[in-house]
Amino acid sequence: MAEGFLRYEAERRGLDIETRSTGTHAWTGRAATIEGRKVMNEHGVSIDAHRTIELDSNLVNWADLLIGMSREHVRDTVREFPEATDKTFTMKGLLELLGDLPPYTETVAWLDAAASMRERAESISDADIDDPIGEREAAYRRVAAEIRSLVENFAEGLERSTHQRLTT
Repeated sequence: MAEGFLRYEAERRGLDIETRSTGTHAWTGRAATIEGRKVMNEHGVSIDAHRTIELDSNLVNWADLLIGMSREHVRDTVREFPEATDKTFTMKGLLELLGDLPPYTETVAWLDAAASMRERAESISDADIDDPIGEREAAYRRVAAEIRSLVENFAEGLERSTHQRLTT
């Protein structure tokens, strides 16, 4: 759901973002759940073509930023790929930092600034977003609404940062 919402927001805002969705325990090639596809279609964001991919070193090396929906995702990612530590955050932790990060002008410098504030990002008590897998549609709706709001805030922060870069 997060990938679908981020693709949607990036396109809507004209942000140049490439995204891949993976899971720390995903099996390659599986479709999103029926409930997930239904709820996302209700939001006007189709994930019908989505297929899971396994997190591997190629994907970790490709990504500038890894965003987990929970602390467990971040912990598992960093355990498996320690080289990804400085670029791996929970969504809520990253949002906690976004307003204090410098304007995005260069990926490495921006990530270094985020990494220097990692302790603050990790101190958020409600950093986890529920996983609705196996739940009823109501849980998917609740989680989709939360993720959509978080992704909108993230995209807005990136958009502001890009505007700052263009106007300074």
